[in-house]
Amino acid sequence: MDHLPLAQLVLEARQRQGLSLNGVARRMHAAAQQDGMHCGVTRQTILGYQRGRIPHPDALRWLAAAVGLPLDEVIAAARRQRRYRLELRVLASADTPLGNPQCGTLNEDVERRELLRLMGRAATAGALTSALGRVPASASTAPPDAEGIEAATTVARSLHRLWPTTATEDLQGPVLAHQRLISRLLTTVSSEKDQARLAAAATDTALLAAWLAEDSWEPGAVERHFQEARTYAERSQDNDLQAFVACTMSEWAARGTGRGAEAVRLVQQAKSLLPRNASTTAHTYIAAREATAYATAHDEPAMSSALIRAEKSLDKTDGPGEATWPWIFPMNHHHEITRFKGFAALNLKLPGMAVPALTDGLEQLGPVPTKRRAYTMSKLAEAHCQTGDVEQACDLGARAFTIGSQLGDTESLIALRNVRVQLIPVETTQAVRAFDDRVLSTLLTLPR
Repeated sequence: MDHLPLAQLVLEARQRQGLSLNGVARRMHAAAQQDGMHCGVTRQTILGYQRGRIPHPDALRWLAAAVGLPLDEVIAAARRQRRYRLELRVLASADTPLGNPQCGTLNEDVERRELLRLMGRAATAGALTSALGRVPASASTAPPDAEGIEAATTVARSLHRLWPTTATEDLQGPVLAHQRLISRLLTTVSSEKDQARLAAAATDTALLAAWLAEDSWEPGAVERHFQEARTYAERSQDNDLQAFVACTMSEWAARGTGRGAEAVRLVQQAKSLLPRNASTTAHTYIAAREATAYATAHDEPAMSSALIRAEKSLDKTDGPGEATWPWIFPMNHHHEITRFKGFAALNLKLPGMAVPALTDGLEQLGPVPTKRRAYTMSKLAEAHCQTGDVEQACDLGARAFTIGSQLGDTESLIALRNVRVQLIPVETTQAVRAFDDRVLSTLLTLPR
């Protein structure tokens, strides 16, 4: 059970104390009650933990108390188990044809087979060794053939699909290693066509590295990876990809740093880079981000105009089938535009517009615990703060905290810290005290 350190830890502790599966479950119930919360674990749940399932952060704390283990030791074992589980996805092989599951709603078996089949193909180009980081990279890398280039490209895109539902710390290693691999491969190819394809793959991977740095709230790394993505996109000579990079950088300027003028400049640059034959999906995607950029710059008329353009562009879209890389993210229905409308309204302190928009957007994201769901929920909590609905803000905040903690999404947790700041005038209420019991110790340790 070396690849299941948490499972082994729990099993050994339970056996050492002579506890039954039901006994551990009862102790977890008691630990949850001490926190003023409900725990629904059963005998089967504990058995699942011993077979490799990883509890959510609250349950992990109650499990440590139930089997009498230090919480730090249990958390460390859970992190190792998550990491091993991701590596197993990379090492497995399967012959199942590739599918096209939607981002954030991947069936785990399909996701594993898809990514690992690609990793198997990429191994011919040296990707497997680099991704796992267990074997030192060779001094020289052989030029990849066409299949190796395709595998490196598709692996980069498959890693993107893992982002919404994979813990940040589990994904950072493989992503950065794949980025190093593609950088090495770029030095070995001579044809312009091969260089352009690898540069595009390097752009995709650098963008994902930037998103992961956003998740862990490392602004310096975010800026560095964005600059790498911009450089690679220029080398790819792909105007679509260059526009996507500029648009994504605009979103970070608006949402991550609050630099409205820079966000507007970057999104205008994205618009100018779009080729004449760009898909309507691309225009919709950019217009939605343009709305948040203008809202961050406190330009409400420009924000409203951008949202109208997004809606008109979406009306011309034939549906999800039209989306092509990199414009594949969920911009193919009105509910996603509504979500960005909520973000923009929140920036302008228009809670009457933000609450219904974000509520609708959250519902359409579905129940899967993703980073998008955690962030949207945290912003909806902030919108309820602006309306004075303290109980709803605290309830949404607690739910966002559970997802954000589980996925290592520090960006969402920082958004929750901003919610807590807005709750200071009513911090003596029962709802805020219960919220503090759940989240405050974590929020106080977040980076500034």
